[in-house]
Amino acid sequence: MKKLTVVSCVALIAIFSLSGCIDFGEEKTITMDSSKVIEPVFVETVLDPQFEVTINEPVEGEVLEEGDTIQINFQVENLFERNYEVNIRLIIENEHLVANESWEGEIEAGDTFEGSYTWIAEDEGDFVIRVSVHDPILGVMYDEDTVTIQVVEEEDTPGFTPLLFVFGAALAVVVYHKKMSVHLEKV
Repeated sequence: MKKLTVVSCVALIAIFSLSGCIDFGEEKTITMDSSKVIEPVFVETVLDPQFEVTINEPVEGEVLEEGDTIQINFQVENLFERNYEVNIRLIIENEHLVANESWEGEIEAGDTFEGSYTWIAEDEGDFVIRVSVHDPILGVMYDEDTVTIQVVEEEDTPGFTPLLFVFGAALAVVVYHKKMSVHLEKV
């Protein structure tokens, strides 16, 4: 068995084709058979966020009703001076995870990815909508935006209810009989 001790640094991260990547600031010891070959790949990373995530809809504090269809619109702007592969994640949660979606692809330098997701609010409560952008290899999160909305019980709005139907029918009968009695008195 061979032992390899890897200490990662901030400017360069050693990624090995084993099971995952080396975390920042941690020392890892990898034990393996002598027949295995380790070929490190060095990737330059910058820790400053170079993406900007914005949730355009819904807005912070918006109050919606149960059963509403909610359109979540967001954008991720690439502020890098080069194209970059990213993983974009959208999470909706309250006490439990409600939705977990992701998109993966390349965003060109200076371009903006515009995404949307449709969600039907089936329960009431406070919900956090989170959109974040990550490096798909390292898992490093570059930026995120969150919005908290409230879903309330659907209000009973006056409309065509059975009680209104009965009232309307009774009124129609009264008007009809009144009109007939006036018509019969003239004859």
